[in-house]
Amino acid sequence: MSNFFKAISNMKNTTKVVSKYMLYYNKDNGQPLFYSMDVVDGDYIVVGVEVYTQANYNVYVKDGELVEMIFKDISKLTQHGNASTCSDGDITLISDEGTNWSLRSYDN
Repeated sequence: MSNFFKAISNMKNTTKVVSKYMLYYNKDNGQPLFYSMDVVDGDYIVVGVEVYTQANYNVYVKDGELVEMIFKDISKLTQHGNASTCSDGDITLISDEGTNWSLRSYDN
């Protein structure tokens, strides 16, 4: 028998290392700090590989659970107030004369 087959027969079974995906967060307000597979001092929750690869920071931790932020605010550019005076021909240009535009938010 060759040395290769002797080496294979002498090999021991190795254990599979299971990766642990963690989201570290601020315990006071639940805001995410960073995603990591390394063990670092701090508060963390274990997340799945899909959550880890997305690395979504529009989340917060509440009672040990990951909660995704839902933005329900609707904003609309309207002709009211004295926010910005824009050219009548092109509202992307700020000018001294024209129409006053401002951003109005509607909370749901």
